[in-house]
Amino acid sequence: MLDARTYRGEPVVIEVTDPFLEHNSGRYRLSVEGAARTTDAADLELHVDTLSMLYLGGWRASDLAAAGRVRATGEAALERADLLFGTRVNPWCGTFF
Repeated sequence: MLDARTYRGEPVVIEVTDPFLEHNSGRYRLSVEGAARTTDAADLELHVDTLSMLYLGGWRASDLAAAGRVRATGEAALERADLLFGTRVNPWCGTFF
């Protein structure tokens, strides 16, 4: 599913925790080429609900880190993630939900 959108910038390795669908938990390398599972060290650690926020492009990784929702190895990792997950148009839902 992580391949269903495009990414910009340098690669980032995320470690996702999903207690509901445990087979989704693990490390993923995200880059302009797409997404793939990896054993590389994680740049970011986050819960699956936080990944959803990043995936849609409505939140920046650095803002979510400041709120305690993302743990990062450093500022450089957050800057790369901000660019990687960034979108030119903010997500918007035109219906009540």
